[in-house]
Amino acid sequence: MDWLRAAYKYLMSFSKTDWQLEDYPVRVVSQTPSSDSAALPPYCAQIINSWLVGQGDNPTAALADLRKNLELARANGSLPRPGSRPKIWFASSDQIDRHGEFAYYFVEQIARVRPVFLSDETTLGDFFGDEEVEQAYRKIALLYGIDVREMTYEPLWRVIDAIHSKS
Repeated sequence: MDWLRAAYKYLMSFSKTDWQLEDYPVRVVSQTPSSDSAALPPYCAQIINSWLVGQGDNPTAALADLRKNLELARANGSLPRPGSRPKIWFASSDQIDRHGEFAYYFVEQIARVRPVFLSDETTLGDFFGDEEVEQAYRKIALLYGIDVREMTYEPLWRVIDAIHSKS
């Protein structure tokens, strides 16, 4: 019945332009964390047909988090029409593409994972937790002779630029 709620909210969205959470089709579900995701909150609220979600310890907290995320989307100018299926936009990859296959090789060599897509906003921090990133720093220093500790959340293309300028 999600499609029916989404269709109803979509049609109703044409009667106003200042959409609030109540104007969206929302579902709240309980989540059972797996053994490797122990930090997963027990409840998730999602706008149907959308990427917007909120999580919390109870349904009310999950809805409050979703409301906050909806306001962030509004502030960023990416508020979807209620009931619609918003397009997925990918970040630019112009800068990382300058490094061609080496960028993918670098991530595979350091993170031991072959990425499907790298964007200009991809960072080392996207691939490592706090404890694992220390190992990555050591590996990069050993392989490339450069200290990138201050570059964890810099775009990956800048890290690779620094490696190329060093050699």
